[in-house]
Amino acid sequence: MSDNGQNSQQPLAPLGGNSGSSAPPGPLHQSGSGNPAAKPAPADPQSGPDSGASKAGGPNPKPAAGDIDPAKQQALDRACVNVCTSVVQAYRTGTIDKRLATHKITIAIYRTGRADPKHSDPWIKQLDDHDAACASAAASGQGADPPATGGAPGGDKVASADPAARKRQREDGHDSDGDNDNSDDDADSNRNKRRAYDPGAAAFRKAFFNTGPVSPHVQKTLNARDNYTADIKQARRDVLRGGQCPPFPSELLDGVLSDNAIDFNKIFSAR
Repeated sequence: MSDNGQNSQQPLAPLGGNSGSSAPPGPLHQSGSGNPAAKPAPADPQSGPDSGASKAGGPNPKPAAGDIDPAKQQALDRACVNVCTSVVQAYRTGTIDKRLATHKITIAIYRTGRADPKHSDPWIKQLDDHDAACASAAASGQGADPPATGGAPGGDKVASADPAARKRQREDGHDSDGDNDNSDDDADSNRNKRRAYDPGAAAFRKAFFNTGPVSPHVQKTLNARDNYTADIKQARRDVLRGGQCPPFPSELLDGVLSDNAIDFNKIFSAR
């Protein structure tokens, strides 16, 4: 403040001047040479901590896209083996068909990140080997000598060969007509003995059916069926003679009286 009571204002020194001011230099501070100060250079992206360069100066290798940690890959492979093994076992037992088994195997291998078909070939081959084994077993069964109808295996071949042997004997004149009649009677009696059925020896009765008594309704149906099948022709004649039979193909009555399955297409086509 001056002597006359007015504020005296000192002129501001220019930025960068030698005015003795203690203010810190700003961004536009000029050096003593008059040239503007150089701006700081941007940080080198290659020199940062995430640049991939090691402290020794060498680049750190980066994992390629799609790579999986080895421990995780082993876990995926073990899970895939378990799934494929269970699928093959289910196909062998007939639980699933081949189309579904192939689909499940393909999906299980795809989830491991292995898209090469060679990884699924061993599992598909196990399915094919099972098919080949089943086909071979079926061919072996068809190639065996089928049992003769009308008797038990082992004795039917002799019984079926008897008529041909008797015919040759008659042509040679070694046996008389009476002897042939007696041999026919013996063959019929032997055949009847072989065809005797023992319900108590049936293995499936204990395996699938309850040994307890059946309901009265079921027992009544079984008794009626046994009565009809004792003489099915006579039972069919009685049904047709009674006049109460509904419009029904007569050739299908045997199946109805025997409690067998009926083809409804034949019923509808006969009307």
